[in-house]
Amino acid sequence: MMYTAYYRTQFFNRIKNNKCLHQDECWEWNGSIDNRNGWPTFSINSKSRSAVRIAYQMYYDIKIDVGIFKTCRNRNCVNPNHMVLMGSHEYFWKQVKILHKDECWEWQGNIDGHGYGRVMIDGKFTSTHKYAYSTFRHLNNNMFVCHECDNPKCCNPYHLFEGTREDNYDDMMIKGRQATGTRIQLEAY
Repeated sequence: MMYTAYYRTQFFNRIKNNKCLHQDECWEWNGSIDNRNGWPTFSINSKSRSAVRIAYQMYYDIKIDVGIFKTCRNRNCVNPNHMVLMGSHEYFWKQVKILHKDECWEWQGNIDGHGYGRVMIDGKFTSTHKYAYSTFRHLNNNMFVCHECDNPKCCNPYHLFEGTREDNYDDMMIKGRQATGTRIQLEAY
């Protein structure tokens, strides 16, 4: 997406200390802020747009249609070097707390109702442990990715193994993780 020299100049004039911008420092937005969500905005042809998205598109001279994750966590930063595209491999690993290979690498993003991480990759939702496994090893179709550590948020490929539904069930039984107790049936009144 091409922005005219006029819009580029107007945009960079709204960044604090724009004469000495460094790639590793936050570029503080000094322009308009959206009243609803507090994010920086910039107007083009009288239409308010995300200043974060515009900064990324101007810097890399591309049009993007996916979300942007800011690595610096500074709401007013518009430095494209502090952004990664959501749904990308880089975005995924920025959401994982990576420790020693013997420790769990826990997913820090969205969690489903069963405690498993969920992420959208290439427009489709997938389990984070399944994606993590597939980035290190080939995953055969219709196979499960199972946790040796029994931590549903863990994305450490050293803690994951490929197996069938039966393998996953057997692993649960061996480790005593199956539901126990008496099943209660409720009667309607």
